[in-house]
Amino acid sequence: MALNWWRHFERVGPHAKALVFCLDERTRDDLGAEGARTALAAPPHDVSPDGLEFRSSVAWTRITAMKLLITRELLKAGIANLYSDTDVVARKDPTATMLKSVADRDVVFQANHMNNICSGIYLARPTAASLALFDVDTPGLPAYEFDNPHYDDQYFIQHRVAVMGDALSWAFLPSAGFPNGAIWYANRARLWDGVEMVHYNCLIGTPAKVTEMKRDGAWIVGEKTAMARKDSSAPASG
Repeated sequence: MALNWWRHFERVGPHAKALVFCLDERTRDDLGAEGARTALAAPPHDVSPDGLEFRSSVAWTRITAMKLLITRELLKAGIANLYSDTDVVARKDPTATMLKSVADRDVVFQANHMNNICSGIYLARPTAASLALFDVDTPGLPAYEFDNPHYDDQYFIQHRVAVMGDALSWAFLPSAGFPNGAIWYANRARLWDGVEMVHYNCLIGTPAKVTEMKRDGAWIVGEKTAMARKDSSAPASG
C-alpha cells in the first residue's frame, strides 16, 4: 500500500519529494529498494503489527499516534507538512489547491462523509497553534490516550480542534477534490474528472481497499511485489 501511495505521488508531483515514514528497518529497506524515499521513525512506545485491530487495540492507538509525532517534528523544524495515509491515491498534483485552501490558516483537513475532520489528509503550516494541536502533551489541552484501545489520531485531532476553538484557524479541503471513501464510492462517476486525491477508507482491511483501487485503475503495484511486502507496515507517510 505504501509503495502504491509513493508511486502515485511521484507521477503527479515529483517536485514535492514525497517521503514514506517507516517504523522498522525492513519496511524502510524494502521500499527503498523499489526507489521510494524513506525515513525511519522510532516509536516512543512498543508498536507491533501483531494484534493490530482498527480502533480496538492498543497497537492501533499507538501506531496511529506516529502521525501526530512525525508532523510535530516537521513543524518544529519549520516545515509545512502535507500528510496523507497510505490508502490515499493522488490522481493530480494537489499542491496548488491545498496551498490555496490553507492560505493564512494553521491547518486544513479532509472532510469525511459526516462533515467532520478526517485525519487521512491534511496540510499543516508551522505556526504556534498547529504546534500546539499536534503536540500530544500540550499543557491545558487533552493528552493523547496511548493506552486506550478505542482511540486514535483522528479522535485526538477532532477533540483538540473543538477544545482549541478560535485559537486554531482551520478549514476543510473541498470534498469534490479530496473525497473520503464513502463519498467517492457513491459519487465516483460525477467526481472523476476533477478529483485530486482519493482516500480509499471506510473499508476494513487492505484487500478490500486494493479491490476498489483496481476498479479505478489506481493499483500500480505488481502482484508479486505486493505479496512480497504484505507483512510489512508503513503506517505514516507524508
